Amino acid sequence: MRIPADDVVLALVEGPDAETVAAVAAAAGWRVDRLGTAEWIVAPEGTAALGDPS
Repeated sequence: MRIPADDVVLALVEGPDAETVAAVAAAAGWRVDRLGTAEWIVAPEGTAALGDPS
């Protein structure tokens, strides 16, 4: 999502860990001010929910 008035871009990027995501963003030339993890509130169909051993 881009908010032009503030020149802000929110990007949801999936990766194995925060360091990898930050490295890929830097390699793409993206300035990263904040990086945080996210969790599914409801796991997509066909995937195991957090803490679900199945």
